[in-house]
Amino acid sequence: MTTATLVSMGIFFSGLVLWIANTRLASYAGRLFETSRLPSIRRFMEGMMLAPLIILVIGLLVLWLKHLAPAQPLAHLVFLLGAWMITFLGGFIFILTALQKIEYSPPALIATLIALPLAVYFIPLSNFLELFLPKQVGLGVAAGVFGVLVVELILFALRKFVLLKPREAESL
Repeated sequence: MTTATLVSMGIFFSGLVLWIANTRLASYAGRLFETSRLPSIRRFMEGMMLAPLIILVIGLLVLWLKHLAPAQPLAHLVFLLGAWMITFLGGFIFILTALQKIEYSPPALIATLIALPLAVYFIPLSNFLELFLPKQVGLGVAAGVFGVLVVELILFALRKFVLLKPREAESL
């Protein structure tokens, strides 16, 4: 088993652990989101839902302006996007549950503690290319796409508690 496979498995594992945190969060989400902080929570979640699209557009624009071969930097961008989204949502869930004193979420903390060092270490493109080139770039992309999909699915599941008005949430 190569190091690239282990790193990718770390992202996959942190995504799965974050999904477990979401299933626990869904059981008391109604109480959790009945707070005075709801507008700021709503803005955070809306930003997280739009972030992948904005980041990919900016990344493609930078690649186009610098006339770079897009395959390797784009794979790097997707990998980091997945890792950072897992980190931010895991940290958000952990802090939100801890502040509300309902029941803090150890799976969210575990997901954050796994994804954060990977995201920080792979910020330089050279570190990513050193580990994932030449044959395992697809594995890094798959891990990043998985991370983004897990976070988007969690946000989509929680949207009825936060993003919609109470009457709209009841109809779902």
